[in-house]
Amino acid sequence: MNDSVKLSINSRKDGVYKAYDIKDEALKKEIDALFKEMEKLGKDCKDSGEFEAKLAASSLNQKYIDLFTKVSTKCKPITYEKEEREVKSDKEKLVDDLKDEAEYQLKEATLPARRIAREEMDKKLRSTPVIGDVIQAKQTLDVFNKFRRKKKKDEDE
Repeated sequence: MNDSVKLSINSRKDGVYKAYDIKDEALKKEIDALFKEMEKLGKDCKDSGEFEAKLAASSLNQKYIDLFTKVSTKCKPITYEKEEREVKSDKEKLVDDLKDEAEYQLKEATLPARRIAREEMDKKLRSTPVIGDVIQAKQTLDVFNKFRRKKKKDEDE
């Protein structure tokens, strides 16, 4: 079954199960039976547009509407708790903005010095006999692996 068709069917199913607290087993079986019929209808559809057109033309659409009405009248809706958000005052927002700006300016001011220190450390490591050879071998291996992955990817396509 096409993924978009599956998504369309599952979103309808989730609309029923996540909106209402369904405890009646007979009603659950009725819902599952309806969605199995929808899956049969959608099995041969190439995309969700074709599925939606077939569903609208079939009696399943009216069955779905009737079932949803039945569920909404018999079952209690599920209420989700809202998550509380921290509301900041203008003063707190200003302090946060100033802190962020100070961190950014500090990072930008030290960036050239950190780059130079990193380059010097790299240069010293590469000039060390064994460590430099290991680094060079690792980089060479990485380059060959990159070409090998690219070749394999091209072959797969």
